[in-house]
Amino acid sequence: MQRKSGLLTFLCAFVPGMGQMYMGYMKRGLSIMLVFGAVIFVSALLNIGLLCILLPIIWAFSFFDTFNLRGQTPEQAAANPDEFMFDPASFMGENWPKFIAKRHSLFGWLLIFVGLYSLYNTYLRPLLWDLYNTFHLMWLRALLDDIPTLVVAVLIIALGLYLVKGPAKPEPPAEDYTAFGGKEEQNG
Repeated sequence: MQRKSGLLTFLCAFVPGMGQMYMGYMKRGLSIMLVFGAVIFVSALLNIGLLCILLPIIWAFSFFDTFNLRGQTPEQAAANPDEFMFDPASFMGENWPKFIAKRHSLFGWLLIFVGLYSLYNTYLRPLLWDLYNTFHLMWLRALLDDIPTLVVAVLIIALGLYLVKGPAKPEPPAEDYTAFGGKEEQNG
């Protein structure tokens, strides 16, 4: 493996994932870029600025990981193949397609949420802003700015309550056993 330029490695390391890609670890770099972009997207979309606290952590990991990859010996590089950092099998098990099939309603609700948010943002929000501008309703302005955050907060609280309560325990099966009494009971 050809040794990469120290200056280019340093410059690429400043962009999360790019340093890994420059070192030849395309899947690893793409994983880091996707996570970095997803954190920005979710925090901007849902107005949760607190998520941005993760950005310096991801950036620092990416920066130093680039130099760890550059400093590998050929034996270490051979033992460290290019893989995605977040393989579904690593956190959902080998049966992750079955997990997704069982949880299809969760993904359905997620798609419904994204669709409703898109409709709200595209059609309903401009209409409500016109109402605010026409009648100067201050409460409507606050509501318009905070609806996405409110919805996510309610969903997080509902998930927390579900996790605290736990899934419903199945009721013990009703006893449907009847003792066999012999031929006399059958005929009688």
